[in-house]
Amino acid sequence: MIDSPEIAEQVGELMDEGVSPGSAFHVTLDEDGDLVWTAEDQQVKVKYEKDPETSAWDRFVIGFVGMLPIEDQL
Repeated sequence: MIDSPEIAEQVGELMDEGVSPGSAFHVTLDEDGDLVWTAEDQQVKVKYEKDPETSAWDRFVIGFVGMLPIEDQL
């Protein structure tokens, strides 16, 4: 733990930037129970039905790993 108001302020600013509308996705479920990612791009809402900023390969690997019976090891 660091007791420094200056560092605390810098970390707070970094966190605010990381969750600002232009750099964060809002994830919800649609009426079918599928994930939907929503973001703001220059104050225009954009919806994604696939995990944004991932390739087809990334989604394949995530889907494959999701089928593995590893829940009891988490």
